[in-house]
Amino acid sequence: MALAQPATALDLLAGAAVVRFYCGEDAQRRRVQTALRRLPEDASDAWLRTWVRTVSDPFDDRTGLLSLLPQVAAEARRPDRLTAFAVMAWLLDETPQAVRAFDEAFDRWGMRGPLPDGLGGAAAWSYVEQGRWGRAREACTRSSALGSTAGLDHAVACAAAVDATVLAYQGDVAAARARAADALALIDPLASRSVAVYARRALGAAALAEGAHEA
Repeated sequence: MALAQPATALDLLAGAAVVRFYCGEDAQRRRVQTALRRLPEDASDAWLRTWVRTVSDPFDDRTGLLSLLPQVAAEARRPDRLTAFAVMAWLLDETPQAVRAFDEAFDRWGMRGPLPDGLGGAAAWSYVEQGRWGRAREACTRSSALGSTAGLDHAVACAAAVDATVLAYQGDVAAARARAADALALIDPLASRSVAVYARRALGAAALAEGAHEA
């Protein structure tokens, strides 16, 4: 398929990169990167290739990927591309850029029906990292509702993990633990390592809020 239908193959890789991010499997990362190298390059697909590289492994060539962000931002006119740019910025630790893009998405489309898919965990985490906890919880509520409607337990679990973290930071320890437990109950920790890690980090923050440093 890579040679016969390169555009279709790249679309499939874009989805596989997301799976790789959530599962944390190195073998999956290598498969995605190998498949990407086999695809013939085309100027028209540069944006999607940048997405695959960033999401599958943002640390492999962070400097190179950062140099591509301005071009990605310039092409972020559609809702899906704006939110994808925001996700990439967050993954590359450019949280201020991510938050500005997510804000624009909320402001531009929030009053005209549902926001485009993709404003889930990355948006919420970006707001957490900027100390905008109310906005983070709004993003969690939306992501959880979309996930529940679509039957995507992973999305619901991710939202619960972010929510748990905010509650822990706010000192609501009991609620934080309950939300972390919700997240862990919904996922296979080996298949969704990122969510498992986030949920356990929330439990750590809850223990810290109580002064239970050993826990």
